[in-house]
Amino acid sequence: MNPAINAIIPLLILISLGFLSRKFGILKAGDERVLSAYVYYFALPSLSQY
Repeated sequence: MNPAINAIIPLLILISLGFLSRKFGILKAGDERVLSAYVYYFALPSLSQY
């Protein structure tokens, strides 16, 4: 498959999941702060390699 398509498909899936979670009420206003803190303090440090 085309490498560009392989890069775009996961992004479109993430965008649609975010849209649907907001539409169905899974995420509320203000939840972006909690998700940002999770990414900053837990997800990104786990990607660092020593």
